[in-house]
Amino acid sequence: MTTESAKQLRDLASLARDFELAEAYLDHYLAGDIEGDERYSSPLDAMWMTAVIFYARAFANGVRHTAKPELKDASPDEERMHEYVLDVRNKYLAHSVNGFESVDVVAFLTASSFSKPAIAGIGHVHNALSRMDRHSAEGFRQLCRRHLRTLRQRMESMHVEITQEILEMGLDAAYALKDYSDVHIDQSAAGRRRK
Repeated sequence: MTTESAKQLRDLASLARDFELAEAYLDHYLAGDIEGDERYSSPLDAMWMTAVIFYARAFANGVRHTAKPELKDASPDEERMHEYVLDVRNKYLAHSVNGFESVDVVAFLTASSFSKPAIAGIGHVHNALSRMDRHSAEGFRQLCRRHLRTLRQRMESMHVEITQEILEMGLDAAYALKDYSDVHIDQSAAGRRRK
């Protein structure tokens, strides 16, 4: 159904889903061996990076109609974590030139007293933020939970408003509305303009 409040509820539910997914990925991340898993491109890295993406998209300028999640009662630590997560998304995950990674070029020189100095080879070292530490991930998860609590309260008030809107349209009109059916997501729509 579509009412003015239903539009807002859809946006709030969409925002809540972003935070639910971010929290779930952080749960998986924190359940892993963060300190001991040193594999390059570990699945653990995908967990915290995906959490960052879902969290940050809730604050992106987009087509959602309802106001963004609020930080008005956030603690200074929560505000710092919020800014850090957005910076990681905007300056590290979304762009290849950033302050979170660098490449150093190195020359391997011979260091033997039995031979002439020479260049033995050239190499490179990629330095990157590859792992969010446990303390930061726990603070990040708490921030997601905070946003979820607030969004759920807002959603509950929308339920009340939608009930009132249905009553105002009349029960006959409500019963005449189209029945809900499962939605099919058209994967070919990925390149189309968002609504």
